[in-house]
Amino acid sequence: MSEKVASSVADLRGVTYRDVLIRPLITEKTMGQAGANRFTFEVHPTATKPMIKNAVEQIFDVKVLKITTGKNPGKLRRRGRSTGYSATRRKATVTLREGDQIEIGGTPLFEV
Repeated sequence: MSEKVASSVADLRGVTYRDVLIRPLITEKTMGQAGANRFTFEVHPTATKPMIKNAVEQIFDVKVLKITTGKNPGKLRRRGRSTGYSATRRKATVTLREGDQIEIGGTPLFEV
């Protein structure tokens, strides 16, 4: 059974802790930041910083010190005569307390 995020707005949206974090973003830049205890995730477009903090702390059992967020707006795409926009994505960079490590299945998310 999923536990709801501790926020009245989140309850209205029906967002759970597992819905807030979509996936980790694994690039050269984010792999380099892992040495400084900073991890980057793609998050739900309507997620707030307190929701992201609660989700990371509940799922990975770590202490979050700082969160920075940003939106990547959708790009204009064409296929023949029809045009449209790709999806807008939101990402969050989470800074953890010294000594904390995010692990999935007993192995660190990013090897440092």
